Parts: sequence; structure tokens; C-alpha cells
Amino acid sequence: MKSKFLTIMVLTIVVVSFSACEKDQENENRDLSYATITDSANKVLTTDVDGVHLNVEENATVVGDWTNGRRVIIDYTKVREDANASVYKVIYIKVNGVYSILTKNPIKLSFLNSTTRVDSIGHDPINLHDVWFANSYININFGLYRNDPGVRHFINLVVDDSKTTSDDVYIELRHNAYFDLQSVSTWGNVSFKISDLIVSPKTSIKLHLSRLTYSGEVKTDTMTYNANVSSIAPLASFTRSLVQLQ
Repeated sequence: MKSKFLTIMVLTIVVVSFSACEKDQENENRDLSYATITDSANKVLTTDVDGVHLNVEENATVVGDWTNGRRVIIDYTKVREDANASVYKVIYIKVNGVYSILTKNPIKLSFLNSTTRVDSIGHDPINLHDVWFANSYININFGLYRNDPGVRHFINLVVDDSKTTSDDVYIELRHNAYFDLQSVSTWGNVSFKISDLIVSPKTSIKLHLSRLTYSGEVKTDTMTYNANVSSIAPLASFTRSLVQLQ
């Protein structure tokens, strides 16, 4: 009886240990990346950093709408890697979760040539948490206050084409809260395509990014965008947005 008990106990320890090893291995292969759907037909996404091709092998339905150009934050587990890939790195993955990123084109200040357009772009404050470049995009993690979850806030990037030159681009992050009360602090994410702001044959420009903060101060940060280089902000700062955006 004692021998049987010991046998069962040993088997239990082996099974538990094996399960723990499997879990640790899965966590080691799990990653979080900003990516763009580049081949919807074959369920392929390309990461912002290093241009890794993520071929979805499991849970493709979790991605939702497979549309080329759609930008997402994807939580995935690496299943295997294509050792024969030569042009770019190819990883076959299982999708754990996906969060869509609001993606827009900047608006020129000269387009805001009526009171209606100026008002629609908004005059409400907004805070910046992280700003970084990836491929053709400037990515922004921002903070704002909201009250009614049903109110869609309007976020946009305005290019001051009266001041902009081939070397320096002046942009302003704009926010329209549509009279939503400032009760709850929340985060949001947005990507703007800025590669079109570079005048050929240049490959880089200086961006002067302004915004009105909740302290009532207009702040401006200057950064250099190089079309051939991507930079990434720590993904640990990411928190899912609780505010509806458009």
C-alpha cells in the first residue's frame, strides 16, 4: 500500500513539473508587438520593429477584420520559425489577443479654412506619454480625461503648412472631447502616417510636435524622423484605451 502511494505521488510530481515546464516555455515564446496587416489573404502581419513577418497558424479569427494596412497591437506565441527565410525573418504564431490602433493621415492647417472645420478639429487639452517612430508612422500614447464612455473623442494631427519647410515640419496634436466632462483619466493610442511629409530626395526631417496640456500650457517637443530607421517605446507603458476615438 505504501509502495503504491509513493508511486502515485511520484507520478503526480512528474506531471506537475512537466506542466510547469510547458507553461514556462510558452511564456518564453510569448511576445507583444505593434504590427500592420500586410497580406490579408495569407494571414500575415509585419512588425514595426525589424519588419518580422508573423504568419498566423493558430487563432486567426482573433485578429478580426483582415484588411491590408490595418494596424494592431498583437499578443502572440511563437509556434516555430522559418529557418529558410532569407529576405526577412518569418515566424509562425498563435494569436492570443489583438487591439486595433486608430490610424489616420495628418490634416493640413490650410484645410481648416472654415469655422466649422476649425471647431471640429477641437481645442481640448491632451497629454503625451510616449512618442516613437516605426516605418511610415509616428505612434503616440496619449492621456486624456473623459466621463461618458459613449462619447467618441476626436483625435487628429494638424500640419502647419504655412511654417513647414523641407527640413522642419510643425505639427500639433488636436483633441475634440465633444463637451465630455473631465472626470476619469484614461489612455489612448494612435498612429499617423508621416512618411508623405518627407520631400524627395531627403530621408529625414525634424518634427516639432505641439499640444495643449491640461495645465493650460502649450508644449512642444522636437524630434528627428528618419524614414530608414524605426524606434520603439517600451510596450510596458501600454494600457488599453477606455475612451472611444475617431
